[in-house]
Amino acid sequence: SLGTATNDSRFYYFNITTGNTLQVSNAIAVPTGATGKLVLTGGGTLLLQGSTAPTRGFGDLYVTGGTAQLNMSGIQAMTGKLIMSSTGTITYLQSNQVATNSVYRLDDTSSIDLNGNNQTIGSISFNNSTHASDAGTVELHGGTLTLSSATPITTNASSDTATLSGNGPSSSTLQLSASTATLTVNDGSAAMDLDISAKIGGSAVIKSG
Repeated sequence: SLGTATNDSRFYYFNITTGNTLQVSNAIAVPTGATGKLVLTGGGTLLLQGSTAPTRGFGDLYVTGGTAQLNMSGIQAMTGKLIMSSTGTITYLQSNQVATNSVYRLDDTSSIDLNGNNQTIGSISFNNSTHASDAGTVELHGGTLTLSSATPITTNASSDTATLSGNGPSSSTLQLSASTATLTVNDGSAAMDLDISAKIGGSAVIKSG
């Protein structure tokens, strides 16, 4: 079978089995009174696409396994946080898929791939569980990720390196909007706690932690 979909009025769960893809055309409406948090589990793929916004859309997207592909046209797939753990992956197929005040939160071997697209959010935090052996990865592949917060990146102590990778193309850019951006890099057992391999645009950068 493709998998299962369940809800408890707060969280909506899609458990998609490995090798399967669930395509959702147009945004999913949230019933009145529900908080609208979408959770993807399993090893399959959830493809969110379309151009029609629901009356009440989802806020946060949790991905603990499988891949969520974001392909909404002219509207946002999510208005809240992207919260990643375990082996979960998010891949952008178009730009600007979440609200500009959203945040990325990554743990374990999870990853978010802009796939050459552009996105503005508030901030990124790596290894939020503070006990994970891996810290998470953000990949740009030629896209531009703009962080508007004055504290745009936080890494908590880990035995692995938190990574923000341009992944090759020289156009990959991490743009820091604040006049002074403070990167908080807490010391873990990894030789390098944060590795940024993309162009950094902005004014002043301060490293703390």
